[in-house]
Amino acid sequence: MPGPGVIVDACALGEGLGLRVVNAGDLFRDHVQRATPEGLRMAGYVHAGAAVPTDLLTDVVCAALPESGDDWLLYGHPRTVDQADALARRGCEPQAFIELVMTADDVNRPDFWLAEYRRENTLRVLPAYEAQMEPVRSHFRARGTYRGAAGFGGHEDVASRLLAVLAGPG
Repeated sequence: MPGPGVIVDACALGEGLGLRVVNAGDLFRDHVQRATPEGLRMAGYVHAGAAVPTDLLTDVVCAALPESGDDWLLYGHPRTVDQADALARRGCEPQAFIELVMTADDVNRPDFWLAEYRRENTLRVLPAYEAQMEPVRSHFRARGTYRGAAGFGGHEDVASRLLAVLAGPG
């Protein structure tokens, strides 16, 4: 689910499980800011208005994961089936794909904590996010690794639901 606070929930989940959180967006920005060879290539695509190739994104992500050992939580990636397949080809397939699920009804609740401009932006991007992510959900459902948790509520509530999802039924 796009929107503020999700990274806080990912960090809380990671900390609760003793995992290192790898934020793909931060990782990509760091490479660009440090002007690494990968960062320069990514910046070239972005400045040209082109999508950064999946192989380049996957190279950067997979290079960061071994530093975390076997215990990692990858946030913000993959966003496409092609990216998910690329992770698997490189031996970086996640054991679980967890999505925070939030509907337009959740965003429109009067107790939702977003400022009005953030609420409008979230509602604006939600349909595109849903369309983009449905094939990814299907991909991980077919592998038995998709997990969803309600993304509405305070960070502690969401983190608690995420931990319950990982613990499984019972």
